[in-house]
Amino acid sequence: MKKNQIIGFEPRERILEKARKYVDSLELFSQGSDRAIPLLLKAIKYADKDLKSEIIIFLGAFAKDEAPRIRKLVLKRLDEEAGSCLLELKEEIETLINDPNMEVKKGALEILKKNK
Repeated sequence: MKKNQIIGFEPRERILEKARKYVDSLELFSQGSDRAIPLLLKAIKYADKDLKSEIIIFLGAFAKDEAPRIRKLVLKRLDEEAGSCLLELKEEIETLINDPNMEVKKGALEILKKNK
């Protein structure tokens, strides 16, 4: 009985590896931008924070036809970063909510309300 000879691979890892190569080499990107742009857009879904930012900046500079889509990605990225920053500042915001000054309390509550 023969075993299956198919070699498995991590599609995410391959996508991220190719994305890194495109971002690191403008020459490589230029040679295959018709394949690179869709791959880079797909890689955003799997990339870590740093690579995701690099891809967005790279596409913004070199993929003018994708500009509206890239702006949406930038806004989404900024929203994600604002949310994580908010979590990091939770204690400070809670302190401000307990402040005796009503204006300070209102300001702290507005921050929380905007970033639910």
